[in-house]
Parts: sequence; C-alpha cells; structure tokens
Amino acid sequence: MADTFTITADMIIHDVVTKHPETVKVFHGHGLPCTACAVGSRESIAGGAHTHRFDPEKKDQLLKDLNAAVKGEPISVAPKKAPVGRGIPLTMSSASPDRKIKQVIAIMSGKGGVGKSLVTGLLAVSLRRQGLRVGILDGDITGPSIARMFGTKGQPLKSPDGGIDPLRSRGGVKVMSMNMFLENESDPVVWRGPMVSSALKQFYSDVDWGDLDYLLVDLPPGTSDAPMTVLQSLPVDGIVIVSSPQLLANMVVKKMH
Repeated sequence: MADTFTITADMIIHDVVTKHPETVKVFHGHGLPCTACAVGSRESIAGGAHTHRFDPEKKDQLLKDLNAAVKGEPISVAPKKAPVGRGIPLTMSSASPDRKIKQVIAIMSGKGGVGKSLVTGLLAVSLRRQGLRVGILDGDITGPSIARMFGTKGQPLKSPDGGIDPLRSRGGVKVMSMNMFLENESDPVVWRGPMVSSALKQFYSDVDWGDLDYLLVDLPPGTSDAPMTVLQSLPVDGIVIVSSPQLLANMVVKKMH
C-alpha cells in the first residue's frame, strides 16, 4: 500500500517513478530532471542530488516531498512540466518483432589499445561476407577510428525519410562516426559526458539505418558515460568484451564484468 511505502536516498530514480508516477512532479519541482534522462534516471536519489549539488537540507526536503506525494499529501514545491527530450525514450524493448535492427551488439573493453575497433571491423566484414546487413555505430565520440578504417569519406546527407543517411563502405557496411562531421578528421572533440551521451542517442535514433541484421556499436574503453548510455538507452542484445593477454589488461577488463 502507498502509505507503507517509504522512499529512501539509496533507491533508484527510475524504480521510484515507475512505481509511483506522481513523484515525477516532485523531482522536477526540485529542479532535478533525471527522470527524463536515460542515464540519470538509473542513478540513486542520493546520486542525482549529488550531481545537482544538493546540500543535505535540500536532499532531505526532496525525500520528504517524495514520500508526501506517495501518500497524497501536499508538497513544498510547485510542480513543473517535465522536460521533453529528443531521441530514444527511457524504456526500449529489444523484443519487438517489428524492429528494423535485429541485433544490437556492443563492443567494449576495459582499457584502450587492446584492438577493440579492429575486432569491431573484422566482425562487420565477416558478417557482411555471409550476406548479412551490417552497420557500425562508432560510439567513441572523442576518438573515432571506424570511418578511417573503412575508408568512408565525406559527410552524411539527409535521407528521404528526414533522418541522417549513413555512409557505406565499399563492401556495403553502413557506418556512422563523429569524424564525418568534422572539417578535418584530426580536429579534437572536446565534449563533456552529457554531450557525448546525446550524440550517441542521436546516432542511433536519428540515423536512418534501414533494415539491419546487426548493428555493431564500437565503444570507448571503460565504464564512463558513453558505455553507460549505450547499455541503458539502446536495446542491446549482446556484448563482446575485448582484452589482450597481459596481466594489466586482464585486471582492468574484470571491471567490465
């Protein structure tokens, strides 16, 4: 029953708003928009409060208002309209029979320099040679390499459906990479985490991938914003973790488990 349910700081924001949708107005009333973010909603309430620099008193008031909303009692803040974001919704089902992309596979590694992008490229070529329809989403926004690896040049154009038409390699692999939007491929991309996450979502939702058997997502190493965004926002069907035999690489890759 609602009056016996107590919201605590260690609860996940997504779980709270799923069980009690009336708490969304409390989060937004306190200036905490995490409920509309595919990544932020997976934080705990304490984590979201810390991200938005809540002092202890403000965090306590947030918890008090959340519990008041669950019980149908007045809250201390005026409800605000939840922000409407572009891209993919918070929850996505990978089991939908009408998915144009049948399998989304994330290629990950614990540390850099172990050949993750090479493995991604070899997998794409091997699948393509079997007659399968393959695309690669280069998720390493600040250090993209897939476009150069497949020899794709130029900028993507607008597709007939209004999205972004990915470039194609000579072998027919569809490719989308941040380097395609830079004036020079060596230009740096100096972005913070939220911008990287937004770009990843747009590369998936705004690109007209068409019908694919496999979409391979080449991710930067580690467990930072980009891998979290892909795992929590995209309908990932499988993961390939790449490592090399060195003890150092083995130690770091265990953090990915």
